[in-house]
Amino acid sequence: AWGGFVKIRGFEGMVAGVEGRVDTAHDWSERHNARPGQAQRSFCGPVSQRDIQRVLTVMLELLKLLRKADASSDRRTDAIRCVVTAVYFSYVARLDPSTKEREKAKDREELLGKLDAILRSDSGIKALLPGATMLNVKTEVIRAIINRKNVDIPPGVALIDSLAENLLMVLISVVSPKPKLPVAIVGKPGSGKTLCIRIIEE
Repeated sequence: AWGGFVKIRGFEGMVAGVEGRVDTAHDWSERHNARPGQAQRSFCGPVSQRDIQRVLTVMLELLKLLRKADASSDRRTDAIRCVVTAVYFSYVARLDPSTKEREKAKDREELLGKLDAILRSDSGIKALLPGATMLNVKTEVIRAIINRKNVDIPPGVALIDSLAENLLMVLISVVSPKPKLPVAIVGKPGSGKTLCIRIIEE
């Protein structure tokens, strides 16, 4: 899967960070079927093999797109950036920061904080991405792939962050191998849901 060119120190830490905040289907079932007073708080739904496959698919497609956008960039750094971005889209993005449910908004910040701590503490990642945060890495990857040089954005259309995110994930869904990666675009009016489909179609 890695093309034989990279072995990432810190990838295990990133995975462990996610595992610390999500449950396997069995753990989730055990926790939520426990007697009252025994269940521990868990803010994520169960994580299945499909979740893991989704992370790997997103990561590999991001890596391909990033290499096409800038073939001269460092491969190890690109691989780490793509892992971080794939984890963001597969897990963190599910926890909507604008939700009215306070617990979900709090959980999102808590998960981001835990994953950012891994980025800061792992010496291998720090050497390649000094001072990185998950949101910064995600934004850099999106901007490297989705920009006016690489994508034909209609004149007068502002390439706002939400539109760029939507474009990237729809593009990954289109280019991913079979079975195709399903994507649901959710957002407020004006966030580029319909526009991103039209741009991809054109």
